[in-house]
Amino acid sequence: MPFNRNNTQELHVPQSKDLDRRRANVRYVEATNRLSGCSVSKCMAAKIEEYASGYLSLAELLVEAKKMHSAPEPSSFSEE
Repeated sequence: MPFNRNNTQELHVPQSKDLDRRRANVRYVEATNRLSGCSVSKCMAAKIEEYASGYLSLAELLVEAKKMHSAPEPSSFSEE
């Protein structure tokens, strides 16, 4: 979240038109998930709702999705 001059967090909520576009995108993703038989975790569903409400940007949502769904880094041990 960006900070303003007073070093306090500033919440930038998108305008109504942008929120309508976000909601439409979320409905589309939900519909395609249902058609393909995919389900979304409760945690990811909450993040998607934050995006639809304007509290997360698309870039932030993608970072969260990658964190939740990426495989852990392999350990750096060497086999002998």
